[in-house]
Amino acid sequence: MPKYALLIGVSEYQDEKLLSLPNAINDISAFERVLSNENIGGFDDVSKLSNPTHSEIRTAIAELFADKHAEDIILLYFSGHGVKDEDDILYLAAQNTFFHLPEGSAMETLTIARFMNRPTGSNRQIVILDCCYSGAIVNYSRGRSTSVGTVNALEGNGYGRYVMSACDEFQRAWEGDVFDDDYKHGLFTHFLVKGLETGEADSSADGWVDVDEWFTFAARNVMEVTNTEQRPKRSSFNGELGRLIGARNCNYQKGQVSIERSRPTYDRDFAKHLYNTFVDLNNWGAAKQVLLEIIDSEKSIPDWITRELGAVDEHIRLNQEQRLSSKLTDPENDSPPVPKLIPQM
Repeated sequence: MPKYALLIGVSEYQDEKLLSLPNAINDISAFERVLSNENIGGFDDVSKLSNPTHSEIRTAIAELFADKHAEDIILLYFSGHGVKDEDDILYLAAQNTFFHLPEGSAMETLTIARFMNRPTGSNRQIVILDCCYSGAIVNYSRGRSTSVGTVNALEGNGYGRYVMSACDEFQRAWEGDVFDDDYKHGLFTHFLVKGLETGEADSSADGWVDVDEWFTFAARNVMEVTNTEQRPKRSSFNGELGRLIGARNCNYQKGQVSIERSRPTYDRDFAKHLYNTFVDLNNWGAAKQVLLEIIDSEKSIPDWITRELGAVDEHIRLNQEQRLSSKLTDPENDSPPVPKLIPQM
């Protein structure tokens, strides 16, 4: 079962509208370190592209998914800027990308999906994007919205595909050194690498870090560090894939206690009732604390949790603005989305 990885990092851009991202090169070097380690990732072939052009990215991705067998494991990782066009299609920016002309100078995610959908290709594909749509770049940030169109574009009709993006729509994907000088990577990448390198992502304590555990470890830590201002997103287009593909826990010791078993038990039904009660009372701060408790207590982060956190955070933001301005906002024009009741878990 051969394992292939392509790691793309773009830190320098010819277009001045795309700010440099020094950590992008650090990101792919760190990924290469853990994936190539036979005691961790155990990948047979790890290729790196540093500051490539648009055509170099396209050729490398096409080659990555060409002439593969169904059982081959393929991982595509990208660190850099994301740019979207007028139709909200996401493109991966190359060093020669023109911000206002991504269609002709950047890598379209729909094209990547076509490469992945080859009928003779791999059924075990992992895509990790630590990038943002860069329409609102601020200091030490990769801009807004990593996942605009990402998951939908990459879903395609392929079998066995797991997609991770660094944050939810219209959020910043933060650089790690904003929070700690020792974080020399994008924040999401930092915790992905840490989860494998230390074995901390092995929440089941079975000596194996599967993809679900890997994502959950990174997402939990990113949301904790950013107070949920950055919420990683994932989609799995084969329910078994997240448990089948993974890496070794190089620090595994027999008899260690799993995180799941060591966590205090909690009542899901009560948590659901409590959250819905706080929503009905418009007590958004308390509702957010319940959601954070659910995140901390579940083995994996429920798919709906980022949507609910986004709606609750928007209410908190609006309430803060109302207090500062000492006037009410017209609910018909400026009311944020109302969180839905917690679904059955």
